Amino acid sequence: GLALLAFTSLSLMLTIDRTFNAIWQVQRPRKLLHNMLVYWTVLTLGPLLLGVGISGSAWILNWSGLARTAPGLAGIIQNLGSLTLATVMLTVLYGLVPNCYVPRSHALIGGALTALTLGVAQAGFGLYVEISRTYQFIYGAFATFPFLLIWLQLMWLTVLIGAELTASLSYWKGDVWRREGDSQRRFCDALDTLVRLSQAQVHGRALGQADLRHHIDTGYDEIGRILDELAQLGLVQRSTEGLWALLYRPESVSLLRLWHHFVLDLNASPADDAISHSLTELVRPLEAGLDISLAEFLRRYPPAGPAVTRLAAPQPG
Repeated sequence: GLALLAFTSLSLMLTIDRTFNAIWQVQRPRKLLHNMLVYWTVLTLGPLLLGVGISGSAWILNWSGLARTAPGLAGIIQNLGSLTLATVMLTVLYGLVPNCYVPRSHALIGGALTALTLGVAQAGFGLYVEISRTYQFIYGAFATFPFLLIWLQLMWLTVLIGAELTASLSYWKGDVWRREGDSQRRFCDALDTLVRLSQAQVHGRALGQADLRHHIDTGYDEIGRILDELAQLGLVQRSTEGLWALLYRPESVSLLRLWHHFVLDLNASPADDAISHSLTELVRPLEAGLDISLAEFLRRYPPAGPAVTRLAAPQPG
C-alpha cells in the first residue's frame, strides 16, 4: 500500500511537472536531483501544512468557544483559513514546479485566484451533489464514484487555468500581449539583452530576469528562451544563483552572428539554391552594415535607458 501511494504521488508530480513546464514553455528540464527536492517539498510540506492548518484552526475555534457561541462566525473563519492554506499551497506549486523564473507576486496572485475559484467550485459542486441525491437511491454507493471523477477533473482544470493565468501575468505589464513576436522583434530583444548585460559587466555585475524585464517589453518566458539561445551561442552564462552574465567583452560579440541566428542565415541554405543565392545578393548590404561588434553598436547608438548598475538578488529557476 505504501509503495502504491509513493508511485501514485510521484506519477502525479511528474504529470504536474511536465504540464507546468509546457505551460511556461520551458525548454530545458530540471535535473533529476533538483526534481526530487522539489517533489519532496511539495509532497511533504503540502499535506503537512494542510493537516496542521485544519486541525489547528478547529482546535482554536473550540478552545475560544466560537464554535459554540457563534457557529456562523466560526464557519467563516474556518473557510478563510482553508482559503489561506490553499493559496499558500498553490503559490508554492506555481512558484517552484516550473523550471523558470516565476515572480513571487505572480505566483501569489495566481494561487489566490485559483484557491478562490476552487472554493466557489467546491460549494457549487456540493450543491449539485445535494440536488442529485436521486442517483444515490438508485445506484447506492456506486453513485459517489462518478461524482469523485467529475470533481477531480474540475479541480485539475481549475489548477491548470490558474497556471495559465500565472504564466501570462508578465505579458500584461506594458501591454506586451499586443506586441507581435516575430523574428525581428526577437533579434531586437536579444540585442537589448546583450546591451544590458554589457552595461552590468562594466560594473562587475550579473543580472536576473526581473532586472532585464525592466528594460525589455516581453514576458518572462520569452526572456528565458532568449537567454537560453544566447547561452547556446556561447555568449552568456547562468550562475547557480540564477543570474546571467556576458562571457565576452562587447568588442568580441558580433551583431551579424546574432542576426544569422535570430532572423536569417542564408549561409545555411544549399549552395545550389537559386533563390537563396539571389537573396544573398539582396541582403549583402544589410549584412555589411550589421558586421560590427556590440561595442561599436554601443558607441554609435548609446542606449536610451539608464544603465543597470545594481547587483541583482538571486532568483529561483
